[in-house]
Amino acid sequence: MKKSSFYISLFALALGGCWTMAPDYERPQSPVGNDRFNGAGTQVELGAGHAAFLGWRHFYKDETLCRLMQQGLENNRDLRVAVLNIEKLAAAYRINRSLFFPSVNGNASWTRTRTPETVPSNVTGSALRTNNSQAVGLISYELDIWGRIKSLNDAAYENYLRAAEVERTVRITLAASIAQQYYAYSLATEQLEISQKMLALAKEYRDIVSENYNSGLVSELDFSMAEAQYQQTVDSVEQLKAAKAQAYNALQLLVGSQLPETLVPGKSLTDEALVADLPAGLPSELLTARPDILAAEHALKAANANIGAARAAFFPSVTLTASAGWAAGEHNELLHRNARTWQISPSVNLPIFNGGRLAAELDVAKLEREVEIANYEKAIQAAFKEVSDEFAVANTIEQRVAAQDIYLKSEKRRYEIVRDNYDCGNASSLDVILAHQAYFGAQQSALATRFERVCNKIRFYKALGGGWTAEAIGGNEEIVSAGTEEGQAFEEEFVDQNLVPTSCEAMAKESLEDFE
Repeated sequence: MKKSSFYISLFALALGGCWTMAPDYERPQSPVGNDRFNGAGTQVELGAGHAAFLGWRHFYKDETLCRLMQQGLENNRDLRVAVLNIEKLAAAYRINRSLFFPSVNGNASWTRTRTPETVPSNVTGSALRTNNSQAVGLISYELDIWGRIKSLNDAAYENYLRAAEVERTVRITLAASIAQQYYAYSLATEQLEISQKMLALAKEYRDIVSENYNSGLVSELDFSMAEAQYQQTVDSVEQLKAAKAQAYNALQLLVGSQLPETLVPGKSLTDEALVADLPAGLPSELLTARPDILAAEHALKAANANIGAARAAFFPSVTLTASAGWAAGEHNELLHRNARTWQISPSVNLPIFNGGRLAAELDVAKLEREVEIANYEKAIQAAFKEVSDEFAVANTIEQRVAAQDIYLKSEKRRYEIVRDNYDCGNASSLDVILAHQAYFGAQQSALATRFERVCNKIRFYKALGGGWTAEAIGGNEEIVSAGTEEGQAFEEEFVDQNLVPTSCEAMAKESLEDFE
């Protein structure tokens, strides 16, 4: 009896989790071409896969920004929610996985009963007292013959991996948002400084015109134009003060903690080395670098596994229930050899009629898979659109910056010449005002173009999957440009050693083991 029970139990455990009725998973064909991004020209050659393992500490060259980014990754509430969702789905996965094993419970009880002599069943003629003691173990186990439990477990695991990729997406987005908002604050700061300098020039000019007007050397029209120019510059200064304060508030929200009251950017937008150049790569690598694409694929795999669970529901479910222990009338006889008791109760549940519920649940599971296929394809299309858009900007931004620099120098020289001519009486007040406004606008425009250039590189870095880790994967202190001998050696070394993950799945598995 002992051997047969052992083999039955072993066979039951072997049946559980052997196979599923889920369809074989096939990755949908990419809805976009993998050989070239739209708008990618010879002027810009930026990579996809390599950017994903270029740590943000190596990409961003401003130490002040790096400190703020570290604070944000530690304190931002959106990222905290994403991390908690991973822990929640890890617990849900462990719940589903526990169904592979028998449920074992212990039960101990003692009952004392008094039956009065007035009860007809009591034939003793006096009150009857009885005792009942038992200590048993209960085992319940569902045979996963059709793979229903395994399908549910697979779906839970894919949802867990999806949450891990979503967390990586939030991390990348947060890093890019902090960087862009930091440089927006830097832009407002530098534009405010320019406006305050132009305000000083406008005040100086207004005072000169005012003296000449009081002396009768110029007309009231000249004085009115000088006053209007000054007040317009005052308005610009006040607007930029508000813009700087708003940029500060937005940055503080992203960082999630108090910022210094006087935040001084570490580098100016005119600095050419605000961020690192991205190494080259292939467009197809984007599919293994973008966490939102990987998250969409995990959601698709989960939906595919749910079809297996829905199919298995059509077939009988077999549950084994057993109990073993001791039972006796007196507690001091409980552990006696003759007090042993056991019971085995296998049961089969066969769905016969359910009003079409099971068929409808299968249809829902299949439709959910179709939805996830569409979401996966949309994620790929959106990713390639983002990269192509940034290519379109990157192919022209350097020419725009160069043109703005020449334009700024020309307007500055024009303003100086007009001011000199005005002092010599060879230019009118209107000429000075127009030259001043053009010079002021050229400075603001040149800064805005440089801001757009750094934001383009930040968005490029984000679109290619970079920014989810602080350091370069593999511990490299520097990431060298691909295409060079050093870059090729770097790639071969870390791919051969399997140190460059195509997703965070391996890291998620390690995290799941930490919970156990």
